[in-house]
Amino acid sequence: DFDGAEAAYRAAIAADPGYAGAHFNLGILLKDVRKDFDGAEAAYRAAIAANPRGGRAHTNLGVLLAKHAEKSEVGGGDLSDIAALWVQAVEHFTNAVWLGD
Repeated sequence: DFDGAEAAYRAAIAADPGYAGAHFNLGILLKDVRKDFDGAEAAYRAAIAANPRGGRAHTNLGVLLAKHAEKSEVGGGDLSDIAALWVQAVEHFTNAVWLGD
């Protein structure tokens, strides 16, 4: 029950805004089930803010940013915006590698 899972993650975050796992899991649900990529990005960024050593959140955010950059390239987006997305994606991939997660 995805609605129940989303409600549970949001309740956990409301009770403890620093609960990185709830932010991370909400990001997965938003990306994979809801196709809410902006919401997923915000959730992954919140997970990283709560736990900067969370390598999986860095990996997932990096993948999300890389996919956004690819779509922007195909759609003829602004090159400086696309480059900034790639830089952010690489930074998050690098963090994930260094964290060994």
